[in-house]
Amino acid sequence: MKRFLLAAVATSALFTSCASQTLPLVTQPRMTAPVSQLSRQSTVRSDEGLRKGVVELRKVRFQKWDTNISGFLTPDEVSDEQMALPGVITGFKDYDSNGDGKIYLEEFLREDTIQFWMGVIRPKLDELFSKHDLDGNRLITQNENAKLKLFFSPWPKLKGGDLNSDGVITFSEFEDAYMEILPFFQQTSEKQQTLPQF
Repeated sequence: MKRFLLAAVATSALFTSCASQTLPLVTQPRMTAPVSQLSRQSTVRSDEGLRKGVVELRKVRFQKWDTNISGFLTPDEVSDEQMALPGVITGFKDYDSNGDGKIYLEEFLREDTIQFWMGVIRPKLDELFSKHDLDGNRLITQNENAKLKLFFSPWPKLKGGDLNSDGVITFSEFEDAYMEILPFFQQTSEKQQTLPQF
């Protein structure tokens, strides 16, 4: 019984102590961030959408080069020149990690090649985004996104690029939505260097 009473007194003292302290984060009303702050926050993001899109693009490229649909690439199907990436890949042997004369998809999806294409594609997407961000605040608002809505309209789940339905499109939303559909365009076109414009 004594232990119970001591515990109750200690708990009561703890609650009294906490109640007497001011907690500004809890008691202050929550304010919504201004547009300029939202645009800054949108630059801090993960690369999940871009990475996923690049991986899908690389899979499309692999399938196009695998002309006999064997599930691997051989030197007869693709040349060193086609496979070369400046500073990353010189040719077939760089992909063929086990030296068996075949490149399987797992070998083709090397991390350094994925990083290379992420680095190539992001500036192009940034340029395309900036073309429609008329006031330069790194957000595409209702007045600026008519062409985006039309461009993304065949894919209703992308909500015209406004993935979280808050009325503005951040660069990260635009990038994720665009990378979701880019592999579709690559399946129907041989031009890997150009991004679909709108």
